[in-house]
Amino acid sequence: MSTLILVRHGQATLHGDDYDVLSPLGEKQSRALGTKLASWKTPIDAVYSGPLTRHLDTLRHMRAAASEGGLELPETCILEGFREMEVAALVSEAMRRVLPSCPDLRTQLETGTLTEQGQEAMRHVGGVLGKLLERWARGELPVAGLEPYEPFASRVRTALHTVMKTERRGRRVLIVTSGGPITVALRLALGLDAPRSIELLSSIANASLTELRYTEDAITLESFNRHSHTLEGGLYSRI
Repeated sequence: MSTLILVRHGQATLHGDDYDVLSPLGEKQSRALGTKLASWKTPIDAVYSGPLTRHLDTLRHMRAAASEGGLELPETCILEGFREMEVAALVSEAMRRVLPSCPDLRTQLETGTLTEQGQEAMRHVGGVLGKLLERWARGELPVAGLEPYEPFASRVRTALHTVMKTERRGRRVLIVTSGGPITVALRLALGLDAPRSIELLSSIANASLTELRYTEDAITLESFNRHSHTLEGGLYSRI
């Protein structure tokens, strides 16, 4: 069997105008992940990525840190199918609902120092975002510019099957993407319905690792949401 190592990108910028940019914390998380991969002393045979800036920058920082640790990653193949849904609109809505309880939350995020109130507000943001995503997965949340769930899941499945059929047996394949595509992979591996799979999104840490074993025709879960490298460095985040 071969192994798919699915990486969720580092933390994106929640406080600015462009969500698709790594925050300073996201850059540190990505480097910590590269260091962790190098510590395994196991080669990566192929690297794939979604096309978003936060995917490619996560990979850039991860690649540099891995190289410093003695692990050279192969050239990257970018697949459009690993693009995240347009989640920025939902993040903005969740932030809008929570900001009255913590008006300086954006400033705290910009400085990278969350007060106790800020930490509670971010947990609230995560809860609101999770509910919005569940409604989206059920087809109950039509939003202008937001791709419906089923077309989204279909293109992710196509990208996964492309990788599975391209890579030979016994390969270790790294894919840098977002939480949404990772939940689609989990849906395939665990036989989940759409709402249940999207519920898992709230658990997936930034710069975390989820490992799947696969043949050309089957896929199973090996490990989910490994993120000790961010916990150890005080770099943990989920949003």
